[in-house]
Amino acid sequence: MIKNWKHITCTWLNFNRFLQMLLTMDLSLTKSQNKSEQIDQNDEDIDLAKERELLASLIAKLKCEIDESKNRNTFLETSNQVLVEKLKSEIADFKNTNKSLTEANNKLSVENDQLYADYEKSKAELQRHNSVEYASEMELECAKAKGDLLSYKMEYQMAYNKYTPTINDLNQTILELKHKLSVQQDTISILKQQKDAQIKLYKT
Repeated sequence: MIKNWKHITCTWLNFNRFLQMLLTMDLSLTKSQNKSEQIDQNDEDIDLAKERELLASLIAKLKCEIDESKNRNTFLETSNQVLVEKLKSEIADFKNTNKSLTEANNKLSVENDQLYADYEKSKAELQRHNSVEYASEMELECAKAKGDLLSYKMEYQMAYNKYTPTINDLNQTILELKHKLSVQQDTISILKQQKDAQIKLYKT
């Protein structure tokens, strides 16, 4: 791109120098000049025609290069616009990804803190379990639990020995009551049958 502009600038400078040369030329020659001057004039006319052709060629070339430069600039502007839009999209994606990563990192940090706290707690508990004081405490608790169990067994045996005769007596009483109830039910059934027979007899 820079090389093209340098070439266009150089062509434009040549074109300006040629215009300055044309402006400074004295074209007011008289017809009274001699043959030598006429030849010189013809040579100058030929040179002028060549310079005009060169000028026309330079102008055409300059226009062509300007058009190419405009087309190239248009293409570059379009490409730049596409790149800008793509860059905006990538920036937006990066922001979203960065936000997700930040949230995940924060969550992971909280979980790590919780795991570390649990680890420290377990470590302290393990150290306490491995200590002599803890062992002595457990021995005392086991001895107390063993004593309580023996005490409960003794109390149960005493209660069993105390209440077993009473329970047996109650069971015997219940059996006797059931027998008496059965006898009463039989008596009631007989009395009912007798009553029904008397009622039937009265009706006849």
